[in-house]
Amino acid sequence: MSDSLSPYNQGVAAYNAGTPHAENPFADGDPQDRDDWDCGRRGVTPARYFKPRSVRAKFRCLESAKRYTHTTPEPSGGIDHFAYKVKLVPVMSKSKNGGYDADNENKDFYAATPGGEIEINMLSERAGLSFVPGQAYYVDFTPADG
Repeated sequence: MSDSLSPYNQGVAAYNAGTPHAENPFADGDPQDRDDWDCGRRGVTPARYFKPRSVRAKFRCLESAKRYTHTTPEPSGGIDHFAYKVKLVPVMSKSKNGGYDADNENKDFYAATPGGEIEINMLSERAGLSFVPGQAYYVDFTPADG
């Protein structure tokens, strides 16, 4: 293989030459070069070439409850404090009437996220009351610093 090719392209060349199990020439070198070569020989683009992007999921509110947390002692009798617990689960592929709806947007979301749970505890009453059991919500995951 030509040394002028990047490690990734050298891996692709090994794959195209019909030697996908060839020994990695970067095995003892830079881990990034080793990974790039390995991805190339498998026909996979290394993850570092992908830019971070947002991912959207669709969840349904399963529970939204106001819960007592504690009382702050005050001279006039104390102040009760509450938190709001919200539990979200992925939408199912069935339509509201219980039948399967092939055009239902939920089918696509269910195929990508068939299971899971998001549980949030919040102190803001306004935020806590924003979640209604049975209502579906879009959840966006966007990479953040730190």
